[in-house]
Amino acid sequence: MSAFLIAFNRTIRIGWRHPLDSLNPMAFFIIVTSLISITVEGGFSATESALAIAILWVVLLLSTMMASGSAYAQDYEDGSLEQLIAQNQSLYISVQGSVAARWFLSSVPLLALVPLGAWMLNLDMSVWGMLFLTLIPGSIVFALFGVLGATLTLGVGRNGVLLALLVLPLYVPVLLLGVGACQRSLGQEPFEFALIGIYAIAVASITFLPFAIAALLRVSQEY
Repeated sequence: MSAFLIAFNRTIRIGWRHPLDSLNPMAFFIIVTSLISITVEGGFSATESALAIAILWVVLLLSTMMASGSAYAQDYEDGSLEQLIAQNQSLYISVQGSVAARWFLSSVPLLALVPLGAWMLNLDMSVWGMLFLTLIPGSIVFALFGVLGATLTLGVGRNGVLLALLVLPLYVPVLLLGVGACQRSLGQEPFEFALIGIYAIAVASITFLPFAIAALLRVSQEY
Protein backbone atom coordinates (compact mmCIF):
# COMPACT_ATOMS: atom_id res chain seq x y z
CA MET A 1 0.00 0.00 0.00
CA SER A 2 1.34 3.46 -0.88
CA ALA A 3 2.33 6.02 1.73
CA PHE A 4 -0.62 8.19 0.64
CA LEU A 5 -3.21 5.47 1.30
CA ILE A 6 -1.58 4.44 4.58
CA ALA A 7 -1.70 8.01 5.88
CA PHE A 8 -5.21 8.56 4.50
CA ASN A 9 -6.63 5.40 6.11
CA ARG A 10 -4.90 6.05 9.42
CA THR A 11 -6.21 9.61 9.65
CA ILE A 12 -9.72 8.44 8.77
CA ARG A 13 -9.60 5.83 11.55
CA ILE A 14 -8.40 8.40 14.07
CA GLY A 15 -11.13 10.78 12.93
CA TRP A 16 -13.83 8.16 13.48
CA ARG A 17 -12.51 7.59 17.01
CA HIS A 18 -12.72 11.34 17.76
CA PRO A 19 -15.98 12.44 16.09
CA LEU A 20 -16.13 15.71 18.02
CA ASP A 21 -13.20 17.01 15.97
CA SER A 22 -15.58 17.06 12.98
CA LEU A 23 -18.87 17.68 14.77
CA ASN A 24 -17.74 20.80 16.64
CA PRO A 25 -16.94 22.79 13.46
CA MET A 26 -20.29 21.72 11.99
CA ALA A 27 -22.11 22.87 15.12
CA PHE A 28 -20.20 26.15 15.02
CA PHE A 29 -21.18 26.70 11.37
CA ILE A 30 -24.88 26.06 12.04
CA ILE A 31 -24.98 28.16 15.23
CA VAL A 32 -23.24 31.19 13.73
CA THR A 33 -25.25 31.25 10.50
CA SER A 34 -28.53 30.73 12.36
CA LEU A 35 -27.73 33.50 14.87
CA ILE A 36 -26.87 35.90 12.06
CA SER A 37 -30.06 35.01 10.19
CA ILE A 38 -32.35 35.59 13.18
CA THR A 39 -30.67 38.83 14.28
CA VAL A 40 -31.06 40.43 10.85
CA GLU A 41 -34.68 41.59 10.80
CA GLY A 42 -36.50 40.02 7.88
CA GLY A 43 -33.36 38.19 6.78
CA PHE A 44 -31.05 39.28 3.98
CA SER A 45 -32.84 40.65 0.94
CA ALA A 46 -31.87 39.79 -2.60
CA THR A 47 -29.89 43.02 -2.84
CA GLU A 48 -27.91 42.03 0.27
CA SER A 49 -26.84 38.65 -1.11
CA ALA A 50 -23.29 39.95 -1.55
CA LEU A 51 -23.03 40.33 2.23
CA ALA A 52 -24.49 36.84 2.77
CA ILE A 53 -21.80 35.41 0.46
CA ALA A 54 -19.04 37.04 2.49
CA ILE A 55 -20.57 35.76 5.74
CA LEU A 56 -20.71 32.18 4.46
CA TRP A 57 -17.08 32.32 3.35
CA VAL A 58 -15.87 33.70 6.68
CA VAL A 59 -17.89 31.23 8.75
CA LEU A 60 -16.58 28.33 6.65
CA LEU A 61 -13.03 29.63 7.10
CA LEU A 62 -13.38 29.84 10.89
CA SER A 63 -15.03 26.41 11.04
CA THR A 64 -12.17 24.89 9.05
CA MET A 65 -9.65 26.48 11.39
CA MET A 66 -11.39 24.78 14.31
CA ALA A 67 -11.10 21.43 12.58
CA SER A 68 -7.42 21.92 11.69
CA GLY A 69 -6.21 23.01 15.10
CA SER A 70 -5.55 19.46 16.32
CA ALA A 71 -3.69 18.24 13.24
CA TYR A 72 -0.77 15.96 14.20
CA ALA A 73 -1.24 16.81 17.88
CA GLN A 74 -2.01 13.21 18.89
CA ASP A 75 0.80 11.85 16.72
CA TYR A 76 3.18 14.31 18.34
CA GLU A 77 2.15 13.33 21.87
CA ASP A 78 2.17 9.52 21.49
CA GLY A 79 5.39 9.28 19.46
CA SER A 80 3.75 8.17 16.21
CA LEU A 81 5.11 11.23 14.43
CA GLU A 82 8.69 10.31 15.36
CA GLN A 83 8.19 6.80 13.98
CA LEU A 84 6.69 8.17 10.78
CA ILE A 85 9.66 10.44 10.18
CA ALA A 86 12.09 7.62 10.94
CA GLN A 87 10.57 5.45 8.22
CA ASN A 88 11.92 5.52 4.69
CA GLN A 89 8.52 6.37 3.19
CA SER A 90 8.08 9.78 1.59
CA LEU A 91 6.89 12.19 4.26
CA TYR A 92 5.61 14.50 1.52
CA ILE A 93 3.24 11.80 0.23
CA SER A 94 2.17 10.92 3.77
CA VAL A 95 1.33 14.56 4.48
CA GLN A 96 -0.77 14.71 1.32
CA GLY A 97 -2.70 11.62 2.41
CA SER A 98 -3.25 12.95 5.91
CA VAL A 99 -4.43 16.36 4.71
CA ALA A 100 -6.73 14.74 2.14
CA ALA A 101 -8.31 12.67 4.91
CA ARG A 102 -8.74 15.71 7.14
CA TRP A 103 -10.39 17.60 4.29
CA PHE A 104 -12.73 14.65 3.72
CA LEU A 105 -13.62 14.37 7.41
CA SER A 106 -14.07 18.06 8.18
CA SER A 107 -14.48 20.18 5.06
CA VAL A 108 -16.82 17.91 3.09
CA PRO A 109 -19.45 17.88 5.90
CA LEU A 110 -19.12 21.66 6.14
CA LEU A 111 -19.64 22.01 2.40
CA ALA A 112 -22.76 19.85 2.75
CA LEU A 113 -24.09 22.42 5.25
CA VAL A 114 -23.55 25.37 2.90
CA PRO A 115 -27.02 25.03 1.25
CA LEU A 116 -28.59 25.17 4.72
CA GLY A 117 -26.57 28.26 5.57
CA ALA A 118 -27.40 29.87 2.22
CA TRP A 119 -31.08 29.18 2.79
CA MET A 120 -31.01 30.64 6.31
CA LEU A 121 -29.30 33.78 5.00
CA ASN A 122 -31.82 34.01 2.14
CA LEU A 123 -29.05 33.90 -0.45
CA ASP A 124 -30.20 34.19 -4.05
CA MET A 125 -30.25 30.64 -5.48
CA SER A 126 -28.81 31.88 -8.77
CA VAL A 127 -25.40 32.16 -7.11
CA TRP A 128 -25.42 28.80 -5.30
CA GLY A 129 -23.61 27.09 -8.16
CA MET A 130 -20.81 29.66 -8.19
CA LEU A 131 -20.64 29.48 -4.41
CA PHE A 132 -19.87 25.75 -4.54
CA LEU A 133 -17.54 26.19 -7.51
CA THR A 134 -15.38 28.52 -5.44
CA LEU A 135 -15.83 27.01 -1.97
CA ILE A 136 -14.50 23.59 -3.02
CA PRO A 137 -10.98 24.84 -3.93
CA GLY A 138 -11.24 27.43 -1.16
CA SER A 139 -11.89 24.75 1.45
CA ILE A 140 -8.86 22.80 0.21
CA VAL A 141 -6.64 25.85 0.67
CA PHE A 142 -8.18 26.53 4.09
CA ALA A 143 -7.47 22.96 5.18
CA LEU A 144 -3.86 23.05 3.97
CA PHE A 145 -3.07 26.37 5.62
CA GLY A 146 -4.82 25.22 8.78
CA VAL A 147 -2.63 22.11 8.97
CA LEU A 148 0.41 24.26 8.25
CA GLY A 149 -0.46 26.54 11.14
CA ALA A 150 -1.16 23.59 13.45
CA THR A 151 2.23 22.10 12.54
CA LEU A 152 3.94 25.39 13.38
CA THR A 153 2.40 25.29 16.86
CA LEU A 154 3.00 21.61 17.67
CA GLY A 155 3.78 21.18 21.34
CA VAL A 156 2.21 24.53 22.28
CA GLY A 157 -0.81 24.01 24.50
CA ARG A 158 -4.04 25.86 23.70
CA ASN A 159 -2.69 27.12 20.41
CA GLY A 160 -5.95 28.53 19.04
CA VAL A 161 -5.05 32.22 19.24
CA LEU A 162 -1.50 31.64 18.00
CA LEU A 163 -2.81 29.55 15.13
CA ALA A 164 -5.21 32.32 14.12
CA LEU A 165 -2.46 34.94 14.19
CA LEU A 166 -0.19 32.78 12.04
CA VAL A 167 -2.57 31.66 9.31
CA LEU A 168 -5.32 34.26 9.03
CA PRO A 169 -3.23 36.62 6.86
CA LEU A 170 -2.55 33.71 4.49
CA TYR A 171 -6.27 33.22 3.92
CA VAL A 172 -6.88 36.77 2.69
CA PRO A 173 -6.09 36.28 -1.06
CA VAL A 174 -8.30 33.18 -1.30
CA LEU A 175 -11.07 34.90 0.64
CA LEU A 176 -10.98 37.97 -1.59
CA LEU A 177 -10.93 35.95 -4.82
CA GLY A 178 -13.68 33.56 -3.73
CA VAL A 179 -16.04 36.20 -2.42
CA GLY A 180 -15.23 38.43 -5.39
CA ALA A 181 -16.02 35.70 -7.93
CA CYS A 182 -19.39 35.00 -6.30
CA GLN A 183 -20.32 38.67 -5.98
CA ARG A 184 -19.33 39.38 -9.59
CA SER A 185 -21.38 36.39 -10.75
CA LEU A 186 -24.33 37.73 -8.75
CA GLY A 187 -23.96 41.12 -10.39
CA GLN A 188 -23.62 39.64 -13.88
CA GLU A 189 -20.04 40.91 -14.12
CA PRO A 190 -16.94 39.09 -15.44
CA PHE A 191 -15.69 36.66 -12.80
CA GLU A 192 -13.28 34.45 -14.79
CA PHE A 193 -10.08 36.03 -13.43
CA ALA A 194 -11.08 35.50 -9.79
CA LEU A 195 -12.27 31.95 -10.49
CA ILE A 196 -9.05 30.99 -12.29
CA GLY A 197 -7.04 32.64 -9.53
CA ILE A 198 -8.62 30.63 -6.72
CA TYR A 199 -8.11 27.34 -8.59
CA ALA A 200 -4.50 28.30 -9.32
CA ILE A 201 -3.90 28.95 -5.61
CA ALA A 202 -5.51 25.60 -4.76
CA VAL A 203 -3.27 23.70 -7.21
CA ALA A 204 -0.15 25.51 -5.97
CA SER A 205 -1.12 24.81 -2.35
CA ILE A 206 -1.67 21.10 -2.99
CA THR A 207 1.71 20.92 -4.73
CA PHE A 208 3.95 22.97 -2.44
CA LEU A 209 2.44 23.25 1.05
CA PRO A 210 2.96 19.54 1.89
CA PHE A 211 6.71 20.18 1.45
CA ALA A 212 6.53 22.95 4.05
CA ILE A 213 4.41 20.83 6.40
CA ALA A 214 6.80 17.88 6.06
CA ALA A 215 9.78 20.12 6.80
CA LEU A 216 8.08 21.53 9.90
CA LEU A 217 7.25 18.03 11.12
CA ARG A 218 10.91 17.08 10.84
CA VAL A 219 11.95 20.22 12.72
CA SER A 220 9.47 19.43 15.50
CA GLN A 221 11.28 16.15 16.15
CA GLU A 222 14.78 17.59 16.34
CA TYR A 223 16.33 17.60 19.75
